[in-house]
Amino acid sequence: MLSRRKERMPVDGVEYELMLSTADGKGMLAFSGEVVTSMRRMLTTLMYQSTLPRSIACISALQQEGVTYLTLAMATTLAHDVEARVCAVEVNWWHPGMHQYLAGQPPALRTGGKRKQRKAAATMEPLSGPDDLGLGAVVQGTLALEKALVPTDRANLWLLPAGFVAPDARSAVARSSELKAVFAALAEQFDYLFIDVPAVATSSDTLALTSLAEAACVVVRHGVTPINTVKLALDEVKHMPVLGVVLNQVNLSTPDWILGLLPQE
Repeated sequence: MLSRRKERMPVDGVEYELMLSTADGKGMLAFSGEVVTSMRRMLTTLMYQSTLPRSIACISALQQEGVTYLTLAMATTLAHDVEARVCAVEVNWWHPGMHQYLAGQPPALRTGGKRKQRKAAATMEPLSGPDDLGLGAVVQGTLALEKALVPTDRANLWLLPAGFVAPDARSAVARSSELKAVFAALAEQFDYLFIDVPAVATSSDTLALTSLAEAACVVVRHGVTPINTVKLALDEVKHMPVLGVVLNQVNLSTPDWILGLLPQE
């Protein structure tokens, strides 16, 4: 006799996904109910403890941990749940990814063994966004901030992709008064900023860029990033409050029937 496998239900019985696209309907991106629930729990806890910072930098130890995706997920979740003006800002000129999401072509995460991943990361060429758009153009004075902001299908959510900054100018821009002035203007315009920062292993400027935020959270891809490498990322931001570590792409090998016996809270 055939038996139908019973699916494991989430904590609240239903997992609702959230969708994100630009105001013109391009770059559709879906966040699963599981991701939304995790982001919502973290943000709500901080909000009701009165410890939710107005600006959060999302960093990782290695490239391609999923920082851009989770930055957008946090911003979208908060914009959906509260009546606040939210902006996701990308300052990763080394390996920008937000423009790929906007174009409907999200960057791929690392696959394969750890040795293969390290080799791929070392040889991977950075992908640049449009030279005349994004934060880079605003900082360099060729584009007004209001023209660089990308409206979404949510009236209270905007995106600011990294754009382009020449490699020999990135360190100076990361520490510039112009960049600080842009973030001061963003802080006046928005209630919350979620900042996509380059990986610690990618740039020596991560510390300066993370310091643009009030607090940080560290993104770790489950089962991929070595613990010692995560510690290096935490050491990089030890000068500021760290909200916690966000595990991305978690894969549990525990059978569903065992998980069903475990308490969900």
